[in-house]
Amino acid sequence: MSNSNHNLTITLNHPELQITLYDGFGEVVAMMADDPKLERTQNRSIQVIDSYSNSVTLTLPKGIYQVEGKLGGQTQSMAVRLNKDISTLAPQPEVYSAVPLSNTITSHHYYEQAAAALSQETSSKETSTDHTNQPNLVFMIRTINQAQAQPIRAYFRISGEDNNVVFDSRIHATIQNESQGWLGFSLALRQGGYIVELIEQQIGEQPAQQRAIPIWLTDRFQTQIFSLYTKGQIAYDSLRLLMADRSLGFDPQDQTLASTEIMTTSLIAGTQGLSGQSMRIALSGKFANPIVGLFAAHTLLRRKTLNQDLLRVVIENLERLLGDSPDVKALKVMFKLKLTEDIGEMTFDFPPTLRASYLGIVDADSQNPSVVEENSLFEKIGVGICTDSPFVTWDLSQTDKPEEALEWVKQNIVSSIATFASVPNTTPLATAELSKTMGITQNLLQNAALSILKGAGQQPAAGESALDFMNHQLPAFDDNHRATLKNLETQLSADETYQWITNKISTEK
Repeated sequence: MSNSNHNLTITLNHPELQITLYDGFGEVVAMMADDPKLERTQNRSIQVIDSYSNSVTLTLPKGIYQVEGKLGGQTQSMAVRLNKDISTLAPQPEVYSAVPLSNTITSHHYYEQAAAALSQETSSKETSTDHTNQPNLVFMIRTINQAQAQPIRAYFRISGEDNNVVFDSRIHATIQNESQGWLGFSLALRQGGYIVELIEQQIGEQPAQQRAIPIWLTDRFQTQIFSLYTKGQIAYDSLRLLMADRSLGFDPQDQTLASTEIMTTSLIAGTQGLSGQSMRIALSGKFANPIVGLFAAHTLLRRKTLNQDLLRVVIENLERLLGDSPDVKALKVMFKLKLTEDIGEMTFDFPPTLRASYLGIVDADSQNPSVVEENSLFEKIGVGICTDSPFVTWDLSQTDKPEEALEWVKQNIVSSIATFASVPNTTPLATAELSKTMGITQNLLQNAALSILKGAGQQPAAGESALDFMNHQLPAFDDNHRATLKNLETQLSADETYQWITNKISTEK
């Protein structure tokens, strides 16, 4: 009897929930495959759970097991004593979201109803003729609940790729409910790229955030942006973006949208797997919400083993739906780089919406400097790019003062040079490597380096990059240089630091 087996049946109540089962020694007993037909585990002692199933029955020796449920980067576990046949619900972490989806811990019926109604409105018909085929942009910002309702002290401005303002909440009407703590608008616009600016008002000594988000609108689709407003500020880590059929709008009970929320948090957490439902949606190409396809493609690109056929299908479906979207173009470039193929003459001037796409293009630019067009919006936002959201946002206070904003880039350049001169067995970072590390384009990095040289009265030779010139100015490491650089003052500007280094080193030659 001591060696008898029993059945453990686990029921999954969420299509995105991923399950792992451990024995009493912490060893994996069963794990969920993204798709059993694609990536079967090579270790046959580990049972594979079909990710397409709503329940699974495992035959196991009696003992104590731990069932771990993972949802959107969050985990929850429970212990099971298996001494007879047992059926149990899988542990499921709570879902926190700025999107007012039914059954999420941060949603309430009054937000769900407001978002659904807002998505059917058009608060500014002056921007475009309201045809059902044209794109629609919906924006909603809210507090966590009605009890914490507070005035949303911010205004919103939207401009097109040509910099013409098409909406300003100080002029055009918004829809809001102060007692419930939400504000929003719904705009009919034309297909193409737009910049959504979110300008907070100063409250006491608390710094006011000024951010911008690039959005690409596509015919037939409604793009929906949601965010939480807490402690008098927009919480950018809560920022979420969805897409839906323009005629249908936002449905708080749509399970596809719930899956997208989980995929967003999974992308933030760096998860490399796709659940069964996400895989089915990605394979079918029936993207009621194309964001699912974008997330699926990025998740596939993160895998150590690249499934070329599957990824190609997903990207082709996205291109069919979203056309010239910078995010789709970014996926095509990233795919080609993964395959070590030539990316051709594909270039970028308008930034993508997903930060994963932005970083992929920066990576491509580090290998092919002409990928990002010089002096384009994509290049300019590099000085103010923010990292607290899965979507691209940048600090407008930085991009409005490019010379001041360039200081952090220049400081990184000088630090790289000082490290090369003071630490043994180090080699200077190449322009491409340093630009990729900093998340900016090569041209922006070179402009910063040239600015440093100009302040020092230096000029690189024809055909020589500014960064290479700097590296060549310093001799190789020795103890004297190391001792000199230990006396470097930390409060100097980048220009002053570079001049101090070159002056001190040159006197020792």
